[in-house]
Amino acid sequence: MIVNEKVEILGVEIDNVNLISSLEIVSEFLKLYKPSHVVTVNPEFLVEANHNIKFKRVLNKADLKLPDGFGLVIASNLFKTPLKARVTGIDFVYHLLSLSDKNGYKIFFLGGAEGVAEKATYKIREMYPNLKVFFSEGSTNVRKESEEEKEKTVNEINKSGAEILLVAYGSPWQDLWISENAKYLKSVRVAVGVGGSLDFISGKVRRAPLIFQKLGLEWLFRLIIEPRRIKRIFRAVVVFPIMVILNAVKDPAKPRLEWRSENEKATG
Repeated sequence: MIVNEKVEILGVEIDNVNLISSLEIVSEFLKLYKPSHVVTVNPEFLVEANHNIKFKRVLNKADLKLPDGFGLVIASNLFKTPLKARVTGIDFVYHLLSLSDKNGYKIFFLGGAEGVAEKATYKIREMYPNLKVFFSEGSTNVRKESEEEKEKTVNEINKSGAEILLVAYGSPWQDLWISENAKYLKSVRVAVGVGGSLDFISGKVRRAPLIFQKLGLEWLFRLIIEPRRIKRIFRAVVVFPIMVILNAVKDPAKPRLEWRSENEKATG
């Protein structure tokens, strides 16, 4: 198993990986006989986790925590603990699909708005004709999911035999769902909360132009085309930086951003 470093930000340990090393780690996960949970951590996740203890526990318990957020990279550099790179959820998903096509892994899309998972499935089948892709919209309201609905969804996933599960229930629900139900998934080896990635794949939402991506301004593009997201964007670009600064000032002798390797963590 690959051992990778951690960068702790606001009480959540994030893996210090880039796209290539994250895929190498996932390749190792796929050899195991148990589900591994991958989370794509962005600033909004950390804001939520600081008042949602259950969500924070799920994030820290996850097997791989990707740094999906330009704000995370900036924060880590400010505190002399640089993250190697930002690993966006959508880029990770596209490379995971390519990896699956090459190695014969089956994919299951779960969640998304009405019709999105189905459209994403058709798009992927056009890109990779030999890749086996399944989908289900799952519960109509995951926040109030009944045991009957949950059992039906789990049975659909198990029946597919998919090794990779991509869940788009939105944050924090997608990762809470994975954490609570992973033990019931028989064939799944990697489960990822993918948020809006299905929207991009299906074509429902247009991704920001490359220049916005390089400048870390994808949030601005999303705000322009989807003004209704202003509350979420505010949390990521205003609340998150304030929280980072306040946490550092609160206890300068023990900064909330720290670098630790797995070996250091194990030895105390």
